[in-house]
Amino acid sequence: MELIPLVIGAAVFFIALAVIFAVVKGIMKIIFSVFSIIIVLSLVGGAFIASDFMDLRENFPNEEKTMLLKDENKALAGSIIISLEDENPTLITQEQLDSYSGYLQEDNLKAILGDKYKLIIVDLGALRELEAETFNLGEEYSKEFLISVLESDEPKSLFIEEYGEEPTMDELELKAAVFGVMFGNIGPIILIEQYKKDNIIFYPETAVFKVMRYLPVSVFKDTMQGVMSKVEEKIPA
Repeated sequence: MELIPLVIGAAVFFIALAVIFAVVKGIMKIIFSVFSIIIVLSLVGGAFIASDFMDLRENFPNEEKTMLLKDENKALAGSIIISLEDENPTLITQEQLDSYSGYLQEDNLKAILGDKYKLIIVDLGALRELEAETFNLGEEYSKEFLISVLESDEPKSLFIEEYGEEPTMDELELKAAVFGVMFGNIGPIILIEQYKKDNIIFYPETAVFKVMRYLPVSVFKDTMQGVMSKVEEKIPA
């Protein structure tokens, strides 16, 4: 089986980053919908939640965010993203990943955050738990194979062994692309469930995220269903 251009081309990397941001942006919309209700109803701590809510709504779409994939305390891949319109996403270097692995072992997320607005860490376990068994990168690849690519220090060699051709992307770009495609299969509700399992981390965990951790998932499901119903009403029959 030959490696198709979508897998080996640099375009995959940028598409993957766009997918990552789209998923995160989607979950933030649901969070905003839920917390707009909470702010109105809440009397205790409402001011803190409201302040954080306004800060997220204003700054999350426009400020730099670090997306990092890890397996236990090992940083595997990542990038700096701002928005879907960002034409120059920054790939995290191997040297930075090695440093981040040390910080993960020390639980020093502040050092990884640096001067970025938000740090979003995805544990490989969240991808392992995806229901899909194959992922489409132009043709189907098994979840097992793609997980092995993300775990490997030499992912290009796995493609050579399996498909007989060497991807044109370097090791980090290849892993970032696979990360993006798989993360794109995490819907908003799954993201919240994985967040509650600590397989996805938002740092710093400000007021909105702290309250979200203790809200039942059903609250978000009901909100999402309401949003989808409104969308369907606007679609001509």
